[in-house]
Amino acid sequence: MISLLGITVFAYLLGSIPSGLIAGKLRGIDIRTQGSGSTGSTNALRLLGPRIASIVLAADVLKGALPVLIVANETIPISSNTLGAQYPAMAATSGLAAIAGHNWPIFAKFRGGRGVAPALGAALVMTPLGALAGLALWGVFVGIWRYVSLASLTAVMFTGGLMVINFSRNTVLWPYAVFGGVTILVVLYQHKENIKRLIQKKEPRLGENR
Repeated sequence: MISLLGITVFAYLLGSIPSGLIAGKLRGIDIRTQGSGSTGSTNALRLLGPRIASIVLAADVLKGALPVLIVANETIPISSNTLGAQYPAMAATSGLAAIAGHNWPIFAKFRGGRGVAPALGAALVMTPLGALAGLALWGVFVGIWRYVSLASLTAVMFTGGLMVINFSRNTVLWPYAVFGGVTILVVLYQHKENIKRLIQKKEPRLGENR
């Protein structure tokens, strides 16, 4: 059986693989020096185009989902053995570690993304319907207002909030509530400059480069 320390280190290192930076380097562009400076898929879309950005997005989502899936496959199910109670704590910890690696990657001088994509990946494993609902909400906000940052913040707060509400009083799944709450705080912090620009009405919409 895998250990909490082992899966945490693995998740952080996996999250630290800078998908957007690698994709940009293959095109001769350091995306940390252009656009928003983020290595995430939104900046990749702005600088590298939709096809490459979709690959970056898929890779970043996978970085959050894979460690949680590994825990799910390696740990005895909750319903069949009390040892399975380790799974929610390990899942939540590995998900947060993947987000930390994505945001502060050891392989890219600790300059990474905003954490939304790996958070989505981890949440898709822990609470599939909640994550899909958040993703749908993201699509609605982007479609109507075209602010990717606002859509991302709304989706994360919605899904994370659902996790807090649904799992905070559950004696086994309460680590999921911790994951949801911490993820909200981390993503809000990572988007602090975007929030300022949204308030000042200076945040660029999707397709704008100002």
